Amino acid sequence: MAAAAQASGATLHADIAKATLSGAGANIGTVAISDSAKGAEVTVSLRGLAPGLHAFHIHQNPSCAPGPVNGKVVPAGAAGDHYGMTAGMSMGSSATAPLGDLPSLTVKADGTDNETVLAPRLTDVTVLTGHPVIIHAGDATTTRFACGLLR
Repeated sequence: MAAAAQASGATLHADIAKATLSGAGANIGTVAISDSAKGAEVTVSLRGLAPGLHAFHIHQNPSCAPGPVNGKVVPAGAAGDHYGMTAGMSMGSSATAPLGDLPSLTVKADGTDNETVLAPRLTDVTVLTGHPVIIHAGDATTTRFACGLLR
């Protein structure tokens, strides 16, 4: 899936909740994603995370419900793979990585994160409407800690 060639000027928002085996847990903040001349600007306002780096992605399926991943039901597993993932692709921030791979988040010692990261290959955020944003428990594709759908 390729991003559109021209920015729409749109902004999408997601309320982010902890992902649990029984569905959405407590709200931990928000994510906003906006078009800019340099690609998508992704602004987070989060609390209740472990300090350090956290992997951060947009996923394919419009769900934050529990679902199977590698044969095991996990929190937010119904979100599927990363947005734009195709066979043979590798994860990471390279030009061949899925479009949904975003820069890792850096959470402060107090468990909060208020920062903006840039996703230069995403050039029209409207194509992301309904897709989930996933925050992982660490700086790899580990446990899906939190999720929210972009609206």
